Amino acid sequence: MADEDRSIRARLNQRAGARASCVVIPAADATMEITPAFINMITSGYTFSGASNEDSHEHLCRFASICDTMKSPTVSDDAIRLWMFSFSLIGNASHWFQNLTPRSITTWAQFEKVFLDKYFPPALAMKRQEEIVTFK
Repeated sequence: MADEDRSIRARLNQRAGARASCVVIPAADATMEITPAFINMITSGYTFSGASNEDSHEHLCRFASICDTMKSPTVSDDAIRLWMFSFSLIGNASHWFQNLTPRSITTWAQFEKVFLDKYFPPALAMKRQEEIVTFK
């Protein structure tokens, strides 16, 4: 029962093996209750594994759209997105997220950059741009 009373912030910072999460949620934003229905919205068909045929930009857009349906007057959009993003990842992408430097992500913009650097690096962007220009 005590586990149920712990905040999401505490749960993010105490994962299996006592490894802290890469996400830091500001104390002011650590009071929101996330419902199982909201988690289900994220995990139902909008997961990302990091496979080469997946679109990292599209995943971020869809994820943000889902999160935008959950508004709180006391919790920032950044906090909601940072809290929930790990639920949208499976397989290699989930493993990558779990192994990011503990407590290294403090804003959504920072996380988007880290995510896109991993799953849409500049070399891939240049390759896709070249394919468009040469109609490949």
